[in-house]
Amino acid sequence: MKNLFNLSICFSLLLFSCSKNEQQGSAPNPEHAQHLNELTIDQNFNWSSSSKGKLIVNLKPLQSLYTEDQPVLLTTEDGTVLQKKHSHGNQAEFFYAMPPNSEKLFIEYPNTGERIAVNGQTQLSFTVGDFKLGEKPSTNPGKKMAPSSRGKTTSNLLVNGDFEANDIGIASYSQSAPPTGKWHTQADRVNYAHLATVSGSQVWQATNANQWGMIFQTAAITPSTPVTLDYQYRINQQASQWSSDDIYADFIWFDANGNWLGYVHMAGLSNTNPGLFSANDTRTAPANAAYVEVFILVQGTVWIDNVVLTGTAPSSDDDGDGIPNTSDDYPNDNTKAYASYYPTSGYQTLAFEDLWPAKGDFDFNDLVVSMDVEMAADTGNKLVDATFTISADAVGSGLGNGLAIVLRDANGNFLNQDVISNVSGEATADPDVTNGIIVFEDIYDAQESFYMNNGFGPSAPAEEFTFTVTFNANAGTQIIVPEMYIFRSGERGREIHQKGYSPTPVANPALFNTLDDVNGTYSTANGLPWVIELVTANKSFQHPLEKVDILQAYPTFQTWAESNGQSNTDWYLNPDNIRVF
Repeated sequence: MKNLFNLSICFSLLLFSCSKNEQQGSAPNPEHAQHLNELTIDQNFNWSSSSKGKLIVNLKPLQSLYTEDQPVLLTTEDGTVLQKKHSHGNQAEFFYAMPPNSEKLFIEYPNTGERIAVNGQTQLSFTVGDFKLGEKPSTNPGKKMAPSSRGKTTSNLLVNGDFEANDIGIASYSQSAPPTGKWHTQADRVNYAHLATVSGSQVWQATNANQWGMIFQTAAITPSTPVTLDYQYRINQQASQWSSDDIYADFIWFDANGNWLGYVHMAGLSNTNPGLFSANDTRTAPANAAYVEVFILVQGTVWIDNVVLTGTAPSSDDDGDGIPNTSDDYPNDNTKAYASYYPTSGYQTLAFEDLWPAKGDFDFNDLVVSMDVEMAADTGNKLVDATFTISADAVGSGLGNGLAIVLRDANGNFLNQDVISNVSGEATADPDVTNGIIVFEDIYDAQESFYMNNGFGPSAPAEEFTFTVTFNANAGTQIIVPEMYIFRSGERGREIHQKGYSPTPVANPALFNTLDDVNGTYSTANGLPWVIELVTANKSFQHPLEKVDILQAYPTFQTWAESNGQSNTDWYLNPDNIRVF
């Protein structure tokens, strides 16, 4: 329990001045300090046990690859997707908050299967367009077949794959998807290949030794699923690539709007001797591909037959938002499509000392709160709403404290516009702070049953507060980061924020630079905070018992703080068990 002494203004300023003068010439920190107040810590240290970063990814497309409004993923090394953004102007922005020592992060461009490691940079140039999708083409030239083995196919995403129907359309080959449902050739290529009858069956046959004939057809597919092409071809003359009897095949990918995403070479000519052969190749469709065009070139007297495309037909889209159920995080809600989380992985925990601007006892259990947030965005990655779950893990103070949130940008600054349309559930909009939320005015009034969870008062499971913030159009696609802070019940202007965060406009500036505060920075003259932050996988922080200094509860905390968070990053996993709750 805390006792706040009433000091005169004069004595407070004198004490503050002396404290600062003493710290300027202070001796090195004790090797094994027993109290946090014995330490002097770099003023630039943020007292956050986490891995955080803002990252702007600049896409550098090859081969005229279409990269506008395409998915870009933040993933772990094993491919687990943490965030999904869409590119705009060849850029995608991410903000991540992870437990320290988390596994390595990667940026992936799923349309091509390429990825690049994230190494703490804030800007990353990512060249994309070197397709690496699915299995690589086999170097096997294909199996030679007896003519009698040619048969008809029954399961095929393509129409008229056996060429028995005299239905070949004319379309211009371009970087937009041609119509589905039939084969097409280009007007200037009709003299270089045509339908022909061989042994009573129709085939598509080349008619010119020096010019390519072409045929192509588009089929609807499911993103990120294997697509396999099988076909048979006949070499009638001695062949060498780009002359005489040749054949070449590509997959060309398109998104749902018909935009060209790129192409990948499939099985091509490898046989030079006459004969009947089969070819087979499998690739994985890009993450944003809705269509694949099978594009085949023939030359000389070669013919093809029984072209079969197998794969997964488009999945259902129950909410009709244009995103198939398999890719939709909200398949039954057409206002939402993609989910992201804050923190990106795990939970954020803030542990407060509540006597600001005076130092406390550094047990950091006056109020301990943990939060995770699910943010929903629509098909264009515009924010729709955010659902907050906050637990009050410890209430070790004898004072009444309120909990509030203000929404900030990825740099910790206030947002330029009001982005909140509504707050529903166990919280209310803050009438005095733009983009502010009041979770509770007084934790003791908000509790259903009284508990402290500090080894001194009653103990009980942490109470949870759940609420939803609905965004207005101003939120758009911007990155929004919620910051929790506390304030004194009945004295709204006495706010306590993490070090490095500015107070809200309703904070009382008369308290800045008084007692132990330095210029409203929520830091003491020797660099000590009123709040520590942790991002953990499973709320694994065990806060100190009442009146137990955090240095005594966590033996490696001192080294972590003195190293600006670079050493002993797992300090919170190694408590003195008799000194923590």
